[in-house]
Order: sequence, then C-alpha cells, then structure tokens
Amino acid sequence: IATILDHVPKDFKVILRHRKGTIISDNFLKRKFQNLAFSSNNSIYDDFELDPILISYSSTTLMEGKMHGLRTICFDSFKSNLNFLSSKLFNDVKKLPSRYNYYINSSKNLKEYFKLLK
Repeated sequence: IATILDHVPKDFKVILRHRKGTIISDNFLKRKFQNLAFSSNNSIYDDFELDPILISYSSTTLMEGKMHGLRTICFDSFKSNLNFLSSKLFNDVKKLPSRYNYYINSSKNLKEYFKLLK
C-alpha cells in the first residue's frame, strides 16, 4: 500500500477494499495511511461500476476484475514472481490500451505505469 501511495499521482484517489475481520484492522490502516480512502460499498461489483484500476498482489479480485473487463495490475513489490493469472509483464510499455491485465514487479515500473496514466 505504501509503495502505491508513494507513486500514484496526487490527483488520483486510492480506495482500499478491505475485508473485515482480518489480522490487520481498518483502524490500523486508517492511522498508517491517512490519505487512503476505504470503500463503503457492500458489494465489490458496486466498486467495479466506478471503472477503477484494480491493483492487487494475489487476490481473486484480480480474477473478478479481469472477468468484468477492468484494468488490472498484479503488483508484486516483493519480487516473488507470483504472477497471478499470468498477467502480461509491464515492461517498456509506451502507451496503455483501453483495457489491460499487467504484472508489475518493481517500484520503478509502477512509477512508469502511473506516468502513462496522465
């Protein structure tokens, strides 16, 4: 989360969809990341209607997002080579297509990705 917030353009809104009852509480996340918004939608599909860029590490939300035609990023800041859904490697991309499913495994490439969004 910190890496994404460090590189996302300032005029972008980052919304976290956080499952209740996990070992990391909403209160902890809200204290740690004060510029992070939290989804208040009951259904993930309500979030999808906003046409987000869905960024996750290894979540079924990537599968659902891809299935619904969202722009998805599998972001592996740990460089573990866990390419969820065998997404296309984001490397030397000059222009983003309207819909995509990329795998990004470095802060440098994440920064380059966000530059293309402007």
